[in-house]
Amino acid sequence: MYTTKEKRLINKFSKENDLIYPNHTSDYDNPVRKDFITDLLNNEKFVPAKNNAEERYKTPVLEFVKNFKVKDYVSAVLLTTMLSSVYYGLFSDSLFKHKGATTKNQKIAMNLVDAASVLLFVLSAMLLNSLFLGSFKQTNQEVAVDNLYKRLSVRLFVEIKKIYPSLNEEVLKQCNPELARVIYTLLISNMPEKDTRKLWQIANSISEHKYNKMYKGEIGDLKIRDKALQQAMTIVESWLIDNPELVRVITDVYRGNVPATFVIKEQNTK
Repeated sequence: MYTTKEKRLINKFSKENDLIYPNHTSDYDNPVRKDFITDLLNNEKFVPAKNNAEERYKTPVLEFVKNFKVKDYVSAVLLTTMLSSVYYGLFSDSLFKHKGATTKNQKIAMNLVDAASVLLFVLSAMLLNSLFLGSFKQTNQEVAVDNLYKRLSVRLFVEIKKIYPSLNEEVLKQCNPELARVIYTLLISNMPEKDTRKLWQIANSISEHKYNKMYKGEIGDLKIRDKALQQAMTIVESWLIDNPELVRVITDVYRGNVPATFVIKEQNTK
């Protein structure tokens, strides 16, 4: 059985999921969504701003490989062993069986070539498997960051709604998940690098935790994610306090409007 506190936490994440991942029949299934998507598609600055912001903090694949843990090396070795077995099975009739060799030295030379080919294959497979696992970790991190900011966008909406009660969460349902990505782009394009790196690290720390399943066996993961999100919200809110112009632009997005620009120069508004 869940405790009362656990039920509240599950309901909180469940409601956030409904706001972040609403069901849409199309990009134009209601007037608000139609206008938002149309404006977003016509905005030439959104995609470059999002890509540029992400590239600044994206961890290279080789960095993941360099920081492999024991379990990662074990996975790479197991994959390499499996591929090597397949390789050897395919060429078992020819490897180290050189009946056509006329002399002992010739046979030794041909066996050395076979051994070198097997070794080269094993090393190549190990390298490719390591890069594959590193790429998987990189993708996992990107998904985790995306999920973190999407959930932050909902929690930030709740806080801003306390200041602007007229905000309607129906707009989130109609314009998400695209609206969340607009908020994400505004935040990451304007926040200091030290803060965005902290958010990236928080997301990476929970990148291996599942985000949608919420049964009893995963309540511990849910608590870990909630604690991480609280830390992330503290960082975002602390910075937004001194940036009212960005708060204004973000509030306007929550009303269903796409900003004209994604880099908000606070000094230009003072």
